[in-house]
Amino acid sequence: MNGDDELRAVVNACRTDPRVLDGLATIFRDVDERVARMGTACMGGGCCCRFALAGHRLYVSTAELAFLLSGDPPVRPAAGPLECPFQQGPACRARNRRPLGCRTFFCRGDQAAQTELYESAHTQIRQLHTSLDVSYMYAELTAAITAVDCRRGVGTSTSGHQ
Repeated sequence: MNGDDELRAVVNACRTDPRVLDGLATIFRDVDERVARMGTACMGGGCCCRFALAGHRLYVSTAELAFLLSGDPPVRPAAGPLECPFQQGPACRARNRRPLGCRTFFCRGDQAAQTELYESAHTQIRQLHTSLDVSYMYAELTAAITAVDCRRGVGTSTSGHQ
């Protein structure tokens, strides 16, 4: 089984496992509450979602990708490399299912606190994978979405997991 096939199989299994989805939802609720206490807020411009323009990459775990893809498919299924397919104008069409990196990154705010929050929550996500015996992979978001192809469950390109 190649990397894309393995990623696709694990993500598709996670998408139907309520233990994975509920566990991640619990972690994300805690993250959202901690972000609110930090006083950081999204300005809603969407610049951070244009990864090539912003000069960064968004990586997700297997469970995060399953959580993100557990709802409606992307609004732009043919989005290019390093373009979030859930972004429509400045709005995120998967806001309630967005990955950890989206929840903890803000263009304005205490970068050290954001990093600390990300690392703490990411540790919990790794522990969730371990406790549920779910294969952990860490992949660049846009390549992983293409590999899993959430519309049909069939991959078409190479994921960037490490």
